[in-house]
Amino acid sequence: MLVTTARKPCARTRTLARRVARFLCSEFLTRGKASLDEISGDRALVIGDIKGNPGSLVFYVDGREVLSMRFTLAMCEDFPASEKPVIPGEGELAEKLAGALGIGRGNGARAIRVDDSRMEFLDRGEPVVVMKLLSVRLDCRV
Repeated sequence: MLVTTARKPCARTRTLARRVARFLCSEFLTRGKASLDEISGDRALVIGDIKGNPGSLVFYVDGREVLSMRFTLAMCEDFPASEKPVIPGEGELAEKLAGALGIGRGNGARAIRVDDSRMEFLDRGEPVVVMKLLSVRLDCRV
């Protein structure tokens, strides 16, 4: 999976994108003027700005948008690189997110916990990135 930003991101968005890429054990790419067709492989995550702060996640599979989220960032701490995360729990959003990221479901030391109002990136049970979800669009197929 490739993690990138919108074309002209603020510094906080670049920092968040790098940390999310490290959490997912994925590659981070500075987008610049490149189009999504030029940079995306089979899976991509674009982190965008809203009013000068990180605020959107758009997931692409094979060049098609499959999941979109708007959020406010509640916490973003640094953490060491580790193993690939899993997505615990049930629900349509957890299933869509696992499909969009191409990661497994279940329990592990590193996890992404998601529900209708919050998404937490957990390292050994401790939250390192917390997003309060404002809206989620699930209308596309993975």
